[in-house]
Amino acid sequence: MLVKRIWMDDVEDISVDPREGSLDVMIEMETGEIWTAHFVTLPYLRQQIEMSVAVADTQSELGRVGFVALETPHVIAEKVTQEAIEDIVDNLMVLGVFESVFDLVIDTPEASTDSAMEG
Repeated sequence: MLVKRIWMDDVEDISVDPREGSLDVMIEMETGEIWTAHFVTLPYLRQQIEMSVAVADTQSELGRVGFVALETPHVIAEKVTQEAIEDIVDNLMVLGVFESVFDLVIDTPEASTDSAMEG
């Protein structure tokens, strides 16, 4: 699989420190497949945990437990900059774990045929 294009929030327009933020990332492969994951930093996850505790404090039926429920694939990164994300995607491809980290959102008949021929 070869990456054709990487889409992400405009990191220049984000008013959050890249070491404390999060970004949605979409990857288009040359086959036309589209993959997605959410990139977050550890400080961002900490903030989400603190927010869950604050919500629990306002609701008597909730236990006061801090947590984060990760529904979509997440990549925990040191920082969320374009350069860092591009390097991380490259590393995931080289390590052969990209498909286990990202979600496939658009499959193509061409990509399915290629996979069947490889198997």
